[in-house]
Amino acid sequence: MNMIDDFVKPADALAFDPLEFQTTLQTAFEQSASKAEVWDPTKRSLLLQDDDGKVTRIQFTDCLENRFGFAVVEHYRDNRPKYYSFMHRWFALHDLLHSGLLTDRWFHRGKEADMIDDRVLAVAAAFPIQEEGGFDHRAFVTELEKGQ
Repeated sequence: MNMIDDFVKPADALAFDPLEFQTTLQTAFEQSASKAEVWDPTKRSLLLQDDDGKVTRIQFTDCLENRFGFAVVEHYRDNRPKYYSFMHRWFALHDLLHSGLLTDRWFHRGKEADMIDDRVLAVAAAFPIQEEGGFDHRAFVTELEKGQ
């Protein structure tokens, strides 16, 4: 399977069933917290070839973010379009969560864990992603408030 041929642009990201999106998110978080060797990003690398043909190896570090990404890779190992779509949705959600637009009703930062309302995850599972990536924040919040 060629990862480039299977790449999904942000605006073409597949929609997810809300339960699948939430379950995948929870599973990836739990696996990324594990220090099991199977999730060790330092055991993986990526080869990039530039326009001149020079190949560079990128070595991953062992951090929560890389463990999360590789947990999602493993989860969708047989479905690259779904992997790319999930990651586009995760990056869009992460950006929204750090925008400051969501009130405590929808998102609350805790000392040990953040709390995200299930409705936020349900909307993120299928909400349109912009061409350059990310959700239209104001439209997302409007959609959240419709379901109250």
